[in-house]
Amino acid sequence: MIFERYGNDVVDFEDQSQLPIQRLDVLRVRDGIVQFGEDSANEGCLESSNWTIDNISYIVVSSKWQERNGGSKWTDVEDSKVTSQLCTQQPEENREYRIVARIDVNGAIDDYASNSFARIIYEPFEDLVVESEEIVLNGSRSIYCTGVSNTDINGKNYTVFNSKWQSRPDSESVWSDVVGTETSGELCPLKALEGLEYLLVGSILVDGERGHRQSNIMRVESIDE
Repeated sequence: MIFERYGNDVVDFEDQSQLPIQRLDVLRVRDGIVQFGEDSANEGCLESSNWTIDNISYIVVSSKWQERNGGSKWTDVEDSKVTSQLCTQQPEENREYRIVARIDVNGAIDDYASNSFARIIYEPFEDLVVESEEIVLNGSRSIYCTGVSNTDINGKNYTVFNSKWQSRPDSESVWSDVVGTETSGELCPLKALEGLEYLLVGSILVDGERGHRQSNIMRVESIDE
């Protein structure tokens, strides 16, 4: 399962290497694919071109990959820097990746970042049970979004760092994120649509052990079924 995360980084402004890098929306990456505007490369490199998008000129001078783990600082991926190219990267599980490219934009050269992505493997988590419009965490039931931070529930301590819903039409299909459901520090119920499978995934700390965890699979059968 793959996901993308957007938003501002939390950085140490005393560390110049960690200053925020401007996001460039036309530069996008995911597992095995790099895209600039309408051009893309699959498991390879995209040669720099004098792209013109919405009357703005772009020329890639150089690019490199960066990675981080669990919200840590971004670090360069060894031997990933290339000139006049944008290349794909083979990700390791549970690490986050992005491209940082030096790009000439209408004659001004600066560093820009792509979106970030990660190949996250979620482990089944028996404490988290979901139904349509309802969440049960270790026996504690809720029909509303509930903040979970250093929270004791029936003898266990929980902290939710982030969570989101994923869905698929059937067991033969891949999971995809349900748009607008990603939250920080809380678990939120979802009203399920008929004929789809759902699960709730997230980064959750349980008695001091943090992991990528997933609920049971929920399905609301359609009337025809």
